[in-house]
Amino acid sequence: MVWRFKDQTMSFDLSVDFVFNKELARALIENKSPIRPLPEHLLLWGRVCFSWG
Repeated sequence: MVWRFKDQTMSFDLSVDFVFNKELARALIENKSPIRPLPEHLLLWGRVCFSWG
């Protein structure tokens, strides 16, 4: 991971030996899951949802 500053332009230069694994990418896209589910009261506090279940 390259350290970047907020005023730098983003470049995605890949090394010569980079191999893109299509199966892994597809699996990561199809099986999305949150790293950690947010508690419902936090969603209410942040006004993301408006009902308490």
